[in-house]
Amino acid sequence: MIVAIATLHHMDIEAALEKMKLLLRPSGKLLVLGLYQEKTLIDYAYSAISIPLNFVYLKWYRASIAKPTTAARTRPA
Repeated sequence: MIVAIATLHHMDIEAALEKMKLLLRPSGKLLVLGLYQEKTLIDYAYSAISIPLNFVYLKWYRASIAKPTTAARTRPA
């Protein structure tokens, strides 16, 4: 698996994709997460809606993480 997170725009995209193709095994996966530039009012509306939703999700996620209450005992050195 090759993962490219917000990186391809820094490279010669054709050369980078060709190199990744050579590096991947036949059943390998290429995951690309790029940056999206808002252009229309709908794009900006989606971005505006996502900001409070991200805060709600982070609050829920942090509350759902189980935290250990005690540490495991260790043997004295």
